[in-house]
Amino acid sequence: MNTSSFSTMTNIGKILYGMTCCGRNTGSIFKLNTDSTGYTTLHTFIDRDTSNGAFPYGPLISSDNMLFGMTRGGGKFDNGTVFKFNLVDSTFKLLHSFGEIPLDGSGPWNDGLLIYNNSIYGLTTQGGSNGLGLIFTLSDSTKNDTSCLESINKLHFDNSTDISYNSSSKLQSDFIRLVSSSPNLAGSIFYKQPITVSNGFNTEFSFRFTNGYNDVPDGSPSGADGIAFVIQATNPGYYGKTGGGLGYSGISNSLAVEFDDYKDDNDLEDPDGSHIAVFSNGKEANSSDHHSSALLACTSKIPLLKADSTLYFGKIEYLLKEKKLNIYLDTTGDYKIPVLVVDSINLTKLLNLFDGTNAYPGFTSATGASYQNTDIISWSFCSKKGNGIQSDVEQTPPSVPNVLNIYPNPVSDFISIKTDSKTGKLEIYSVLGECVMIEQTSQFVPNNIQKIDVSTLSTGIYFVKIGEYFLQFNSFIHKLMEFSIISVALMMVRHLMVHLL
Repeated sequence: MNTSSFSTMTNIGKILYGMTCCGRNTGSIFKLNTDSTGYTTLHTFIDRDTSNGAFPYGPLISSDNMLFGMTRGGGKFDNGTVFKFNLVDSTFKLLHSFGEIPLDGSGPWNDGLLIYNNSIYGLTTQGGSNGLGLIFTLSDSTKNDTSCLESINKLHFDNSTDISYNSSSKLQSDFIRLVSSSPNLAGSIFYKQPITVSNGFNTEFSFRFTNGYNDVPDGSPSGADGIAFVIQATNPGYYGKTGGGLGYSGISNSLAVEFDDYKDDNDLEDPDGSHIAVFSNGKEANSSDHHSSALLACTSKIPLLKADSTLYFGKIEYLLKEKKLNIYLDTTGDYKIPVLVVDSINLTKLLNLFDGTNAYPGFTSATGASYQNTDIISWSFCSKKGNGIQSDVEQTPPSVPNVLNIYPNPVSDFISIKTDSKTGKLEIYSVLGECVMIEQTSQFVPNNIQKIDVSTLSTGIYFVKIGEYFLQFNSFIHKLMEFSIISVALMMVRHLMVHLL
């Protein structure tokens, strides 16, 4: 097929961005000045390429120097994708390949993509429990997050003067080489300024191993010894031991998450050549010994780590309220399921943080008699906002209503709201944050039910604001029932959500 069609174009300043489908290849992303000059192809889609999409459909959505869109083909399962294109560094990344999980959707619906509150929402025409499509939500943690108190965003590392390079670590054009393929090295990088970690954090990074040599035939791929993400509250210029010490062993007041690709069973009791382990000795010098009390958790159920230029994507979440670490590792950056969950983690108690809140985040690596190049390609870190250090017992805010209910959901004509909130004002908002209705009702009292006419609203997802709280419901207008994808998809969203402002 050698025909092309244009999708809806997005206007940013004096530049138009759009997509074509399908042509000699399978479509493209392009830009064009509004005066009809400067046409440029930004990305070409390729059919049956697992790292690419094919047959783009629907509009491009712009947000924070990013373009988001969907394709009908391509991806890991040739079932379509959700993707983003970074306008700053012209990089393309798949955010989701349809077909990876049971009852996943496929086939985008035209105009079925929305960016709202740092999340991506979309509609598909196929898949789901009834095979007729679904509504999905997808988080893009690499874009700017307004919930971050402090953040680090390193899509590449050129001119990264805010990082401390220690021992063997060096900046190489736009990536950092922690150790080179030589014996008995240790290297580290740490952010020069301590960052708040006590409220929780989310960090994502990508790394690779190359040019590996292994002098012990233990069944592991060539290379050693791995890489570690480290939180420490001592000094940004520190690094630890070589070899199995992975560059963090010996650093006091630290917590390390190691991605180990070498089985050092003589001294450290490594379970095998590809594993993730979490270590901390509290305020004392850390250890990488797997039979020491510093070991907090370990798993070998991870992708095989190889020194063959494979790009690995890691993600670590520290959840303050749940007091746990969620650790992800894959070769796609999809982060579907954590490969390791560590419970009962409280950094404020475990480490002596600066001012009770701050520490230096960074990475370490090392080589011994076996070695490899270990490179950090990208890194983002989001320090979560909070109200200071929380107590061990979480207290429910006294203003939270004991009764808060909305029905039916989805709704066609009237919603009924039952609450004991002491307010007479009710507001309805669209998913874009626009107030579409205000009702002055009688004062809510326990077990009182208010009935609100919403038949004038268009099909969509809405939020009802009562005092300090939001309820979500779905408007389902009878005159739009011929759009079966909408009716099926909205019928799937039946749960009630309550959100604090």
